[in-house]
Amino acid sequence: MTLAVPALTLRTRFFVALVALALVPLVGASLLAVGTTAGALRDKIGTYSRQLVGQLALNLAGEFQKVKALTDDILIAPETSGRMVAYKMAGRADRVMTRFIFAKMLQSKFLNVDDVDDVIMLFSPQGPGLPSDMIHATDQYPWPITTLDQLARTVTATKEVRNLGLTLAQLPDRSRIDIVLVRPLRNAMADETLGYLIVVLNPEMFSRVIRSVDVGEGADLFVVDRTGTVVAGRQPARAPGTQALPAAWLNAASPPGFRVWEGQEHLFSLAPLGVTGWTVVGAVPGSYLNSESGKIGTQVFLFSLLVLLVALVVSLWVAEGFTAPLRNLEKTMETFGEGAMEVRSEVGRHDEVGRLQRSFNTMAADITRLMGRIDEEHRRRRLSELQVLEYQINPHFLYNTLDSINWMAHQAHQKEISQIVTALARFFRLSLSQGRESYRVQDEIDHAKAYLSISQMRYPGCFEFEFDVDEAILERRTLKIVLQPLLENAIKHGMDKRSSQGRLRISARAVGGGLEWLVVDNGKGISDAKRGQLTQRLAQSDEGTGPGGFGLVNVHHRIQLNYGAGYGLTLEQTPGGGTTVRIRLPWEPDTDPASTFSP
Repeated sequence: MTLAVPALTLRTRFFVALVALALVPLVGASLLAVGTTAGALRDKIGTYSRQLVGQLALNLAGEFQKVKALTDDILIAPETSGRMVAYKMAGRADRVMTRFIFAKMLQSKFLNVDDVDDVIMLFSPQGPGLPSDMIHATDQYPWPITTLDQLARTVTATKEVRNLGLTLAQLPDRSRIDIVLVRPLRNAMADETLGYLIVVLNPEMFSRVIRSVDVGEGADLFVVDRTGTVVAGRQPARAPGTQALPAAWLNAASPPGFRVWEGQEHLFSLAPLGVTGWTVVGAVPGSYLNSESGKIGTQVFLFSLLVLLVALVVSLWVAEGFTAPLRNLEKTMETFGEGAMEVRSEVGRHDEVGRLQRSFNTMAADITRLMGRIDEEHRRRRLSELQVLEYQINPHFLYNTLDSINWMAHQAHQKEISQIVTALARFFRLSLSQGRESYRVQDEIDHAKAYLSISQMRYPGCFEFEFDVDEAILERRTLKIVLQPLLENAIKHGMDKRSSQGRLRISARAVGGGLEWLVVDNGKGISDAKRGQLTQRLAQSDEGTGPGGFGLVNVHHRIQLNYGAGYGLTLEQTPGGGTTVRIRLPWEPDTDPASTFSP
């Protein structure tokens, strides 16, 4: 069994085609734009992050270089190594003077430098063992000499940091972890270490610079030592001394990039911090990258949605503009096909649809003219047939009338002969009525009376008649010779073979803006079967075929031929016996009174 699929309308197909043409490139372009933009954004953020970290490393190295330069000034001063040697060999009094000189030197160099908490000169012992002495730039920090000596020796033990060592240390009586810079003081002549210059730095020296840099949401900047331990950072969670990165990540063999860190993917950028051996680290979370890509994707989606909505509206507008004239033309053609021959399509376009509308209008006009010509020819043919019939009836009636005159002449009743001849003359004069199709109601009554007078002379004592007409309508105009065929039919079929005298009653009234005739007889009436046949013949578009009723059908179709289907004859059964014929006619327009004749 095959299911019938309803055919899509032209408007729907046109709309779907336009939407598809707009949607496919739009989706493709949007996906390509989002993918390309997301990749470009990642590359751009990665490049910016590397540049930022590199510049930050230079800035931090500059801050550190200021402190290192001060230590260089002390280390390269000629009096420094000499006094250190003299200190080692001098007596107690000379040592006091040397301590004083070094204290002044340290104070003059460092005490006005921000983020330098303490400067210590540690003297090596005269032999193996503990250092012999130490000098503070100020006396407010009671560092244990053993702790400082062990720290200095540990930091400068490797060859890489032999001349400069950096470490993180929590010194005694300190709640925080500080940055400790160690510079050995060597005697180049004897290849021996005379002591150490130790500078205690506040990590805020680096953290303050790092916090001044604006990075993306969720991104982090911090400094780590060779083991991945935090030296300084911008976030409270990156306190100095906390482990941040695996040491393997800082190896040159493991280049930075996207790595999973603290539960999510981050983009890392690394830059060395001058001669410190430390590393500046920039970490941008993948969520930030994805959020930026998501923002772009959202913008692209909203823009694409806007474009799609515009495309839908434009598609509907174009489809409607293309199909609406066709629907109107279709509706016009259906109305025209239902018989409204005057309807035409409104032409407001100059394209193919407009040409189609103009072609339909031309075709409709041609068909209308052709139908009008056919109707006119049919009307003329019917009128010709009616005229021929009238010409056939009048001579026949004249023959009968003359026969009656001849008969009456044999009877020598001259008065009756005069009456019938007078009625006959009046009858023919009204029938001809100078070739007009209409005359006054009074003329129709006179014509009917003339016919009935003649018929009474032909059938003496057979029937009597009376007229009941509203005098207000006597001068109104109506279609002529309507009553005579009906009266003839009533006399011939209704009054024939009656045992008693027949009666005819003719009345006329103005009803519903027109004229209504009633012809009532008391004849034998019409059987139901014959009345049904006559009613059927009256309803047909032409006279049809069938026995009897020729005059009734002729008058009925003559009326409808002139005035339309709303007028004509109807047959009714008269109460008590007989037949009633009801005739409905419109009023004819009044003409020049001078043209009205007197029969």
